[in-house]
Amino acid sequence: MSAETDLLAASRVAAGDDSILDVAIFHPRGFSAATGAGAAAGSAIGGDSGVGSAVGAALGGAAGMGAASAASDLPRSICVAISPERVYLMKHSGVTDFAGDVEPPFATLDRAQMGVEIHQRAMNRVVILIDDRSEETYEMEAPRIGPYHTKAAIQLLMMSEEHHEDVSS
Repeated sequence: MSAETDLLAASRVAAGDDSILDVAIFHPRGFSAATGAGAAAGSAIGGDSGVGSAVGAALGGAAGMGAASAASDLPRSICVAISPERVYLMKHSGVTDFAGDVEPPFATLDRAQMGVEIHQRAMNRVVILIDDRSEETYEMEAPRIGPYHTKAAIQLLMMSEEHHEDVSS
């Protein structure tokens, strides 16, 4: 099995929902900018040597990730699992790939009572999920290119419920 297939299977178990169609990995909104800013600052602090600059960039990037995570109520890595009727948000133990484990959902949104906003920001896709009942919002982002598998998941989020029968058959 591929790591993506493993994550899909783990998400179904964690959510207790075998109808989950797809999963994707997201980070709290602002994660990429904070990571980039931290890497730039760390590189500058690391000095003129290539090694010092690289070590500084790595440490600064990690500090930026931590700062972005601390500033958000969301975990650093979020598995978004999409079924025809619900969207589950689960803490994912990995940072950038599908190889991590997932915990039981920290939020479950009813698709019939959920709003979705999609924005493209430079190299990121921003997804905002709004629970119409509680008015709770979940603002997330992921790179447009990479191992996050967001394109298909975003298309599913934007589909109405009647279209899901076509996807699952």
